[in-house]
Amino acid sequence: MELEGIVPINEEIKHFEGFMLSGEGLNEAIIKEINKRIKELAQRKQAKPIQKIEKYNYVITAELERHYYYPMILESKGDCKIHINYAISESSELEFIQDLQAYLQDSKSAFNDYDWCFSKIVETKDSIFIPYFDNEMQSERKFYPDFIFWLQHKESKAYKIIFIDPKGLRFESNARDKLQGFKELFNNKKLDFKDLAIEVALFYYNKDSNISKDFSGHIASQICELFS
Repeated sequence: MELEGIVPINEEIKHFEGFMLSGEGLNEAIIKEINKRIKELAQRKQAKPIQKIEKYNYVITAELERHYYYPMILESKGDCKIHINYAISESSELEFIQDLQAYLQDSKSAFNDYDWCFSKIVETKDSIFIPYFDNEMQSERKFYPDFIFWLQHKESKAYKIIFIDPKGLRFESNARDKLQGFKELFNNKKLDFKDLAIEVALFYYNKDSNISKDFSGHIASQICELFS
């Protein structure tokens, strides 16, 4: 597959349109309560805006206002009887979000130099992916990194797109195939949007110290390393 160009997001991310509740003990009162809480957090103009609410083992939070949509919904415990589809529930993704929130508290955060936003990507609903060849399956497949960041430097105005996949090295051979697909699509390509340069990067966010050199330059164990 050849990259034809970079275009603005339209309907490529739309999983947030399909949030649904299911599970044991679900009733109309619970649905109304959760919907009410979501609307409360979505109101930016409140005198004393609420930042987050925890209900039924989920955290509904507006703390990360740079997310493509908000509030975000995070699973706080793994034994939830009530299920919210598309909530961020994988432990590696939750750890990444926690690390991101902590890093943003740093007054010297590299994000201060950028206008930026980010989004979760849901494989079954969104259409942002990296094509790659799976050597084990011997077939073309699509790689959906867990997160995508869009950044524009405040001074140079140059753009940066960063794909991030927490704990993406669980199956190293498959991760290697995905990385190769990324390199074939983006490496040695001069990309621009509105005549401004675009840099595209892929990082596996992984804190394991025993990682193959094949992934050099594409591993981050801290948020700050995304900008190194």
